[in-house]
Amino acid sequence: MVVFDPRWEGASIPDEHWHFHRQLLARYGIVMAPGEFSGLLHAIRTKEALLVKRQPRRRAIYAYRLPTAKKIIYVLASKDVPYTAWPPSGKMNALRKLARDRRFSGECRSITESESRNIASSEAADFDFTLIKAP
Repeated sequence: MVVFDPRWEGASIPDEHWHFHRQLLARYGIVMAPGEFSGLLHAIRTKEALLVKRQPRRRAIYAYRLPTAKKIIYVLASKDVPYTAWPPSGKMNALRKLARDRRFSGECRSITESESRNIASSEAADFDFTLIKAP
C-alpha cells in the first residue's frame, strides 16, 4: 500500500526540471523526497557536490549522494542548474574516485580530457562527454 507523504502537500515540480526528474527515475529508480532537489541545487552552487568532469559552455558533471536514497547520482548541470541525471557507469565511478582523491589531497583542478580517456572502462572505451547538449 502506498501512503501519501504529507510533505508533498502543495509541492510541485517546475516544467524546467521535469526532464531531470524523469531521467533520475529512469536511470536510478529514484524519486526525490520533498526538499532534496533544493539540497542538490545548494550543493552544486556551494561546490559541496563533487565536481567530476568539467565540460564546455559552463557545463559540468557532479556526483551527489542523495540523503534519503543513500545512493550516489551523477548530475549534468548547465550554469549550476541540474539538467539531467547522467547515467551511472564504471567510467563515471572511476572519474568520481579520481576527483574525490584530488579534492582530499587539496588539488582543486578538474580532470582533464586525456585523463578521462586513460581511465579503463569495459562498458565505454570511447565515451563521449558531449552527447547531451544542455540549454
